[in-house]
Amino acid sequence: SARAHFQYASRVAIGSRERKPVDAMADAEGGKKQAQQQETKTHDQHSILLIQPSKHDSTRSYQNFRTPSEAWEYLLRSFETRLRELNPLAPSIGYGETALQQYLDELKELVILVHDPELHAYRSYDRKYIKQQVLDHLSAMLPAPANPDK
Repeated sequence: SARAHFQYASRVAIGSRERKPVDAMADAEGGKKQAQQQETKTHDQHSILLIQPSKHDSTRSYQNFRTPSEAWEYLLRSFETRLRELNPLAPSIGYGETALQQYLDELKELVILVHDPELHAYRSYDRKYIKQQVLDHLSAMLPAPANPDK
């Protein structure tokens, strides 16, 4: 996979691509249609994210989301918040794919339960799956880089 570099200020960028807030993405040309298609695909996929940041059992928690995409966004925001806490004076904070994966790996426990309407049950997904989905989610939110050849 290609190496990516992210930049956090009020938005995140990879190279010349910029991550816009989710609402702004929906307003972008074609973004609204893509967001509707994704929502249709993930409709009825209530998700429960189980997290334990440290070895202490008292840090266990869970978060409910309407869709897995909301859980991926939550994990991205958590990571970016952590970066701001570690670098409070920095006007912008850059991070790479490796740093994001390391953050997810450092969580003691990370599991998501996704409702499968056909089974009428929840499917469990592990850290490896979550890491890939978070990276895919971030990439999908970023506009394609401008083609310098045109």
